[in-house]
Amino acid sequence: MVLIDEVDAHLHVTWQRKIGDWLQEHFPCIQFIVTSHSPYICQAADEGALIRLPGIDEHQAAEVVQEDLYRRVVYGTGDDAVISELFGLETLFSSRAERERRRLVALERKVYAQTTTPEEDEEYRQLTDLLTSSLVTRVAEVSARLEQDR
Repeated sequence: MVLIDEVDAHLHVTWQRKIGDWLQEHFPCIQFIVTSHSPYICQAADEGALIRLPGIDEHQAAEVVQEDLYRRVVYGTGDDAVISELFGLETLFSSRAERERRRLVALERKVYAQTTTPEEDEEYRQLTDLLTSSLVTRVAEVSARLEQDR
């Protein structure tokens, strides 16, 4: 049995994604118990072996994550993992990007309602060019904003 604290420390994300499988492949008769703050390290966890430790202000015991969360972390993307309750990150964007995205959504509403000024049209075009993200992210973002309006 080998214990490794913060196995992701100083590892490039490419190696964070690979290290769990690499260790298992190269040392098949050794059990590794590792701690990590990396979603990519967690994706290598065996079933029933992904354990969430409580935060410093939380008064609960460590617990094996539920099967649905395990599947989301292990079989989803790193982004799926990091915005799950396992990590608790609320957004994948910087605070600056969040501000600009809120403005973009406000302008989109005006564009769809055909109530924009020429200056707002130009700002909308600039923000659309600036805030490039995957189509999936964009759809999820607009859907969430529309839900807030209901």
